[in-house]
Amino acid sequence: MIVLNEREYIEQFINDDKKQIDNMYYTLSLLARYYKNQLDSKNVDIRKQLETFLSKYGEDIDDWQDSLDKIIKKCDRPLVEIEFISVSKNELETIKQVKNRRLEKLLFTMLCLAKFNNIVNEKNNNWVNRDVKEIFKLANVRDNIKKQYISISEIKDLGLIKFSKKVDNLNLCVKFIDNGEIELEIDDFRDLGFQYLAYLGEDYIKCECCGRLVKRTGKRDKYCKECSYLKQLQWSNNYKNNVKLK
Repeated sequence: MIVLNEREYIEQFINDDKKQIDNMYYTLSLLARYYKNQLDSKNVDIRKQLETFLSKYGEDIDDWQDSLDKIIKKCDRPLVEIEFISVSKNELETIKQVKNRRLEKLLFTMLCLAKFNNIVNEKNNNWVNRDVKEIFKLANVRDNIKKQYISISEIKDLGLIKFSKKVDNLNLCVKFIDNGEIELEIDDFRDLGFQYLAYLGEDYIKCECCGRLVKRTGKRDKYCKECSYLKQLQWSNNYKNNVKLK
């Protein structure tokens, strides 16, 4: 999970204890860093704050003690606060020249990841630093492991990425980064493959509930599949409650 503005993200959970959490460990890690860096840590018991947060979400605090130890030890790193990742016109033209939608989505995703890492770490030098499985998930490309590595090899053969020289390291480096005229601004790292297709003009909508991009299937589409189900459940419950009141 990649969040561009971690402070803004974690404050949503602080202000709304009913907000759904996708990854509790990651959220607790951000919360610890928030209290360590954003507030006066001398006057804040970070462990107590994390335990209170766990209780609000019905978690067994005892089960989390070992994890809390690890989280608190690593909470000195400042929160990432990035407004957006810019993609240049030249970079997009380079990707489009590949003329293979699967590989294009992967290249776009690698590019965004490398540029994100460059901002977070000025010594990154265009490296992606992500597991292959995660890259494909973010790119919305479903392949088995064998096909994943074939695809990456095809991209390397195009001269657009390079591998680490270390034998036991599968890290990738993007070779076509160009900080020229900005064509696109990415402020959400979910479904980067879909965002690339939407840029090309394919018909996608942004879910009015969670903000994810989804392929349009009808003129009245407003929500992604998951949010649509939750909305239907909410409407159904409201209807039943109104009937009982009559």
